[in-house]
Amino acid sequence: MAKALKKQLVINAMRAIGTIQWKERSIYLFKGYEDIFYTFLKDYLIQNKAYTFVGLPHMVRAVGDCAIEPANTNLWKVSTSADWVRSLTGLGTFDEIFPETGSKKLRLKKDPNHWAMVFGFLEVGSNRIINRIQFTDINGAVQSIMTPTYQVLTPDLRYIKLNPAIKLKSLYTLDINIEGIVAGDTEIVPVALHILPHQIVTSTDQSGYVEEA
Repeated sequence: MAKALKKQLVINAMRAIGTIQWKERSIYLFKGYEDIFYTFLKDYLIQNKAYTFVGLPHMVRAVGDCAIEPANTNLWKVSTSADWVRSLTGLGTFDEIFPETGSKKLRLKKDPNHWAMVFGFLEVGSNRIINRIQFTDINGAVQSIMTPTYQVLTPDLRYIKLNPAIKLKSLYTLDINIEGIVAGDTEIVPVALHILPHQIVTSTDQSGYVEEA
């Protein structure tokens, strides 16, 4: 039987992952999300009783262990590409961002089940050219468009927060397109936590656990 999930263990792991130092400032990316993520993780363990949460990936030792980890390019680009740079066309066009292939959706595969929660995005660099973000459904129909104008933290970092956060379970899909104020390159990093079982934590290429639907 899996051990009871300790909330403080979850919060400690979230703080270890989500606290960044930026230009002599300490920024905690998951502030205000602890309760909802704890419940999300607890639901995962209820539905996947073979796993026990141990904290961060370096604590994973046994096949039945699982941990949380921030977004990496393998799980968001369905490739081994190691950067988050995106090229935006400019006003009037929503460019495919996650995934990068047009008319495709990013889907978490099963076997083993792994879930993720998306809290927002960081735009890193001096360009800061994101104007609007578009979310579509599995058929490509636009669900919503948001304008993140007021969420600038520093001249070189913008945190675009999603509240409530997006919950992704196995076989759920995600399609996010972004419009730029002008044409150009910018670095867009998902602020997300992935619940990963032993099999994925120890994989050298995690892109095999997501697919373009």
